[in-house]
Amino acid sequence: MIIRKNAFKAAGIAAVTLGATLQLTGSAQAVPLSASCAVVGASAKVNTNRDGADDRVDFVMYFSDDKADGHHARARLVTKDVNGTVKRWGWHKDTNGANNGTIKYTSYATNPSGIFFVGVEAAVFEGEKKLDSCTAWGA
Repeated sequence: MIIRKNAFKAAGIAAVTLGATLQLTGSAQAVPLSASCAVVGASAKVNTNRDGADDRVDFVMYFSDDKADGHHARARLVTKDVNGTVKRWGWHKDTNGANNGTIKYTSYATNPSGIFFVGVEAAVFEGEKKLDSCTAWGA
């Protein structure tokens, strides 16, 4: 959310604050989460619904090879637990060639310490050598 300076009058701010307080104290609901990033030649996005420090998160990841350069794209889930420990899950490959559609991968991740943050990493590979990558965390 972007709030411009001086965009609300005092009464409007009070109403927004009251609304946010009421929303936070309501019943727990799954919160949609999305993260995406791209480098030259690869892009990835992860979508999930979550409601706090879950020990299991279901997700859908989309990724693709976006450049005809002889390299292939990969993507993987990244998670962070209560201790701030980052786990980088296994890579998934797009070896169908450039601009041949998006790969959809549906799965789940588990961590008994809880999963507090979910993200995605997209990368361009030459064989088993990572040439470039990006990581994005959902909010």
